Amino acid sequence: MHLAIIQNFAYFLLLGFVTYSGFSTPISPKSSYHRSIFIGTALGVFSYLFISHPSILNDTYFPLDVDFSAGPLILAGYLAGPIAASIASLIGLSSQLWGGGPSPTLSGLTSASLPFLGVLVGYLRPYRQWLDINARVILASVLSLIHISEPTRRY
Repeated sequence: MHLAIIQNFAYFLLLGFVTYSGFSTPISPKSSYHRSIFIGTALGVFSYLFISHPSILNDTYFPLDVDFSAGPLILAGYLAGPIAASIASLIGLSSQLWGGGPSPTLSGLTSASLPFLGVLVGYLRPYRQWLDINARVILASVLSLIHISEPTRRY
């Protein structure tokens, strides 16, 4: 379990490097479309990596597979808009359906809808320029990663 958490943390560091390099270059109106495609594909691939390497919690009443794919999926919609959300949604949906798991239909539907939640948050709380992201959006993205809690034990 600890190795999977360290590996997911390394994926988050690489994710930060990719998004920073994608947004730190100057932009023209034509390259905005290309940037959305790049960010959507990159964050979709990162969600695939998180889905394919879940952290398994065996110390609960029943084993839980916890993946951290919600963060990249929400960020794809928030940072790059509906084009990136569509690409990341398709990659997340296909990786959930292909990877199986306890309920691939429900997890696929969740992975398909999370990027569009990011688009909605981007319309409600837009960032003015790169590196000027609202702290509430960052807090909501971090808290969205903690979506599985330990069930109460009954004896």
